[in-house]
Amino acid sequence: MGIESVCGAITGALAALSVMFCKNKVHESPELKELCRGYFADFEEKYRTSICSELKKNYRTEDEKCLKVIEMAAELLEKVANEEKIR
Repeated sequence: MGIESVCGAITGALAALSVMFCKNKVHESPELKELCRGYFADFEEKYRTSICSELKKNYRTEDEKCLKVIEMAAELLEKVANEEKIR
């Protein structure tokens, strides 16, 4: 927080995917790594960046702060999680 590198909403979504889909050890799960890579790539493709400072320029408002970015990350998380549950 405050570094303005990779967005915290994205890292939070990746952590949530790990909790939801890790069966044993995350670092020993190629399937989870692929799922997380896919989430990250999908976010970057859709919003053209994963960098906090860039997302803030485009989506942050004084009133709502980063709520829009959090919602964007959560919507993609829901989509990815639902698709993974179907497989």
